[in-house]
Amino acid sequence: MGLNECCGPRWKPSLRALTLLAIAVLAGTGCQQGNPPGSGSKGFGKAKDEKKAVAALPPASAEKVYIVPRKIQEDRNTVHWQWTIHGDRNWSATRADWQLVELIDSYPIDDTGHTGGSNVYEYDLIISAVDIPAGNIDFRYRFSVRQMGSQLPNLTDLGTAGPNKSGDTVRRDVKKVVANLATKPLLTVGEEFPLPFDQAVLEVTGEEVNGKPFRDIFRCRVFK
Repeated sequence: MGLNECCGPRWKPSLRALTLLAIAVLAGTGCQQGNPPGSGSKGFGKAKDEKKAVAALPPASAEKVYIVPRKIQEDRNTVHWQWTIHGDRNWSATRADWQLVELIDSYPIDDTGHTGGSNVYEYDLIISAVDIPAGNIDFRYRFSVRQMGSQLPNLTDLGTAGPNKSGDTVRRDVKKVVANLATKPLLTVGEEFPLPFDQAVLEVTGEEVNGKPFRDIFRCRVFK
């Protein structure tokens, strides 16, 4: 008796099913505080670990991009989130400051005439609350954006090409508050979005030491 006779037709998962499974796996790991075993400060250890993470995502649909959030840490002292950006095309450049990360200068993913781009990037954001005299808090913001891989056959070694950027720590003196209560993640569920993409991913609110309220909004923008 063959397999199909005893067990029925062999199941063939659809691309949509694989996509949802990949997003669930990557997003689900973000509910644990700290990094996975054997990983580095960015959530991945060696280049082969990054390749496995990138391979877990199927190609994005035409004219769309996947944004996959991952919570690394969230407590009274530190809030640390990452967003994996996975598109249907490569981007060869980034623009970034402490509140905005942009992927620009796109080209087709199968265009072997270009080098130096990637269809997968990672936006990393850390908010730290540090005690200062007089019972106040020094909020410190640090970000980075980096390539995680490329589907171009001549770019198989991660990290050898591409516009990786990181920001010096931006500081804001505020009245006493814990980091996780002042911070509100805004993009916490993995989704596929149409291009161009422009959305706030996290905000921090509170009161400066002089009594003035503040609201810092962090955005991610992906161009066609």
